[in-house]
Amino acid sequence: MITEVGKELVFPSIRESERYKQAISQGKTLSALGAPELESPFETLVQHLTAIIEDNHE
Repeated sequence: MITEVGKELVFPSIRESERYKQAISQGKTLSALGAPELESPFETLVQHLTAIIEDNHE
């Protein structure tokens, strides 16, 4: 992941968050669990990866 998006966009604490574990095990979004603020790292990753994909298709 670091190779693809850079070290600054890898969020190691995500693995240890109980809210993330709950979202994954319940198949729900963080917003649905009442924690929309925790979606920020994913939104940042999606934006960065989208830019990389778009650059590679030009």
